[in-house]
Amino acid sequence: MHSHTSAPDSQRTDDEIWPVEELKKRTAVLEKSLDEKIAELEIKNRELEIQASLEKVRAIALSMKAPEGMPEVCKTISLQLQSLGMKEIRNVQTAIFYESRGIYMNYEYYARHHKTFITETVYTNHEVPKAFAAKMLKGKGEFYITHIKGKNVREWLAYQKTTNVFIDHFLEKARSLNYYW
Repeated sequence: MHSHTSAPDSQRTDDEIWPVEELKKRTAVLEKSLDEKIAELEIKNRELEIQASLEKVRAIALSMKAPEGMPEVCKTISLQLQSLGMKEIRNVQTAIFYESRGIYMNYEYYARHHKTFITETVYTNHEVPKAFAAKMLKGKGEFYITHIKGKNVREWLAYQKTTNVFIDHFLEKARSLNYYW
C-alpha cells in the first residue's frame, strides 16, 4: 500500500507556487500571436478568393472565339465582383477604340437588367467620353475616374438619350454616379 500527502509550503505565497503573473503575460503573448495569425489567414483567404474570381474571368476570356463573346466576359467580371462583396455595380464594359473614326466598340453587361449589349459609341461629342477616351488612348495602365452628381446626372442621362447606348432607367432616380474606366 502506498500513501501520499502533500501540503503547501507555508513559507511561500501563491505567486511563488503558481506564477500567476507570468502565466497572464504568456497568455497575453499567445493571444496576440493567435490574433495576428488569424488576421494573416483572413488576408490569405481573401487573396485566394480574389484569385479564384480572376481565374473564372480568365477561363471565360480564354474560351472566347470572337469579339461578340466579350459581353459574357463583362458579365463574369460583374458576377465575380459581386461575389467579392462589391455592391451596386450598374454595368461592366470593355471598350475597343477606333481613334481614326472617333468611336469605340462598347461591350457591356448591365447587372440590374441582366442584359448584354454591343454598341458602337461616339466619344467626340461630350466632355465625359472625350476625357475617358483621351485617358484610355494614352496606353497601358491608364485609369479614368469621374463622379457625376446632382443636376449633372440629369444632363448626363439627357446626353445618353441622344446616343445609341442602352438607356438605364435607374439613372432617372440616381443622385450621383461614379465611373471607373
